[in-house]
Amino acid sequence: MADCLHTCKAVVAPATIGDGHDWSTVPGASQWISACTTLDDVDCIGVGPAGGKDDIVMWYRIQFDVPANWSDVTIDFTTKVDNAASVFLNGNQVGTRIIGGNHVSTFHESLSNGSLQAGTNNIIVRMEDWGGLSGINYRIDLNGLSTAPIVVIEPDSDGDGVPNSSDAFPNDPNEWADSDGDEIGDNADPFDNSSDSATVFVGDCDSGVGNQEMAPGAYFSDFIAEFGDSALHGNYVGAVSALANEWKKDGLISGRDKGKITSCAAQSDTGKPEPSKGKGKK
Repeated sequence: MADCLHTCKAVVAPATIGDGHDWSTVPGASQWISACTTLDDVDCIGVGPAGGKDDIVMWYRIQFDVPANWSDVTIDFTTKVDNAASVFLNGNQVGTRIIGGNHVSTFHESLSNGSLQAGTNNIIVRMEDWGGLSGINYRIDLNGLSTAPIVVIEPDSDGDGVPNSSDAFPNDPNEWADSDGDEIGDNADPFDNSSDSATVFVGDCDSGVGNQEMAPGAYFSDFIAEFGDSALHGNYVGAVSALANEWKKDGLISGRDKGKITSCAAQSDTGKPEPSKGKGKK
């Protein structure tokens, strides 16, 4: 570590982000980083005059990485310091010693001049203070051309792993698809391929009976379709008839409506054996 320009006190203290400085910040920075928290920290406060025995020296390190696949890399380091500073990039001093106040200093470096390098880089700022809090605020603009392919990461508001553009419910982490378009997510929908036709269909037969919604996303036709194609035809017709009878008892349909639904079930091919193929004549 370099010696102070004059006899001074060395400070070892954690950096503190705060608003203890009256000076403004550089564009793009919002706060000062100080060696001490308040003016009560006497071991961190310079009392002057400049070059006197009570100067304070603070060292501040900024570490950043330059991707190996970047070319034409440049860095602009814009800073304000309290009260004076020297800046080193990877051990090489850049620019001249900065005198603080509301003066803004910018250093421009590139890979071609040897100070900036691919991989890890270190900016070391040696600050001197001779009155009040010692601190810094800064902005780094790192620019370069990358040979890596551009990967567009789409937003995923609910964090369910499905991007908003493909998510039917972008703000619900438990739902992302709505197969039947009834605005009820497939995970919560009792029938995710619900039939919301105006009338009850039994297979391909339109009964003409109103297809009532029994619960959100669940219609008459959905409950009939639950019997599927696995039952024998007689059992299928009996199950549909019994279900229609329950709806009739609950006052949801009339006896005539029950008959229409049962008639459609009887006309359907559900559960019927495949017709046998006759033998050809010799």
